[in-house]
This record gives sequence, C-alpha cells and structure tokens, in this order.
Amino acid sequence: MTFTYKSLWRKFYCYYYCFDDCFLYRCGWVFALFVMIPYSKFIHVFYRFIALVKYNMDEQEA
Repeated sequence: MTFTYKSLWRKFYCYYYCFDDCFLYRCGWVFALFVMIPYSKFIHVFYRFIALVKYNMDEQEA
C-alpha cells in the first residue's frame, strides 16, 4: 500500500468526522431535542419564574 495524501485525507475524514448514517441519526436526535425544549418540563421552570416575577411586579404597582 502506498502512502498518498488522498488516502490519508480519506482516512481522517471518515474516521474522525463520521459523515454516514450514524451521523445523520445523531443529528436527527439533536434536532428533535431542540424542537421539544419549549414544551418540556425543564423549560417550564423558567416560564413559571417569569410569570411569578411579572405577577409580583403587577401586585406592587396596584
């Protein structure tokens, strides 16, 4: 087997970046998680906190 820069680049590209079905599968999961974040219970804590702050500000004005 002879050493060429093309073969080295192909090995580096395939092994370290893994642009195959596995990569697309993981990207799909990450995208799905980002889409579901506004509807999860984790983000509900921040929405609830903002609502309580707004409620307290309205109570102080009245």
